[in-house]
Amino acid sequence: RIIHAHTTDSLKMPPHEDVERKRRERVTLLNDTHACHICHSSCRRRTGNAAMNDGKMRTCPCFGNWKYALRVCEHCIADDELTGRIRQCGFCGTVACDEDCVEMVECTDLEDWNQAGCLECRSMESFREMDLFRSFAPSVESKCTRVCVECLESVTPWKDFSFKCRRFHCHRRIVPSDIVEMKKQRRSMSSPLAVLPDDSLDSILRFCDSVDLIRVYQTSSTLCRSAERVAQLIVKETRHLFPKGPVRY
Repeated sequence: RIIHAHTTDSLKMPPHEDVERKRRERVTLLNDTHACHICHSSCRRRTGNAAMNDGKMRTCPCFGNWKYALRVCEHCIADDELTGRIRQCGFCGTVACDEDCVEMVECTDLEDWNQAGCLECRSMESFREMDLFRSFAPSVESKCTRVCVECLESVTPWKDFSFKCRRFHCHRRIVPSDIVEMKKQRRSMSSPLAVLPDDSLDSILRFCDSVDLIRVYQTSSTLCRSAERVAQLIVKETRHLFPKGPVRY
């Protein structure tokens, strides 16, 4: 029985690598027809519904400048939420065609001191093989599988919660999923107070006591900076009321 060489190679490849190989083989035709690179359709039908897709697509930042740049429809992104085969930021929604397109941080179910490596080093095909991403309620928003470095730095401005994979020759950055989900609920525009100018926001926070100021500090990254700035001003204004020098007990 004769098996072609490319067929044998595809049998050895993981499914996501085989899909990427087929996408690159047909990328010219897909770009000419303005179709999605995953489902190969520009008008995909919704599951169980005769309504047609509105044709909304997402493209990676290098689309138009590189031959193998990615264009994907919203339905394929929704189907891939817990699989993670499409590189997508869970905060801003940016998609990437490869690791060099947009720097992404991979979410994991373990901590820095107890980590077992990234998804590839753990020989996992997708994020569904982790219990953390496999168990979820249908009414709850699915967990992020990846976050871009820009979004991660904006929600964790003082402490870097990410760490490198401990496998040899692997430098992929990883971040605990519970940190990402906590920051997802408290990112910059999660509070209506975050849209106020800094002067107006500082004037409002000056009326807060210490307990309320700590609560505001824990709300979001934007309010965290404002609460820290107000606390610094309060300390400067009231430090003359406290004794200076050594204190006698």
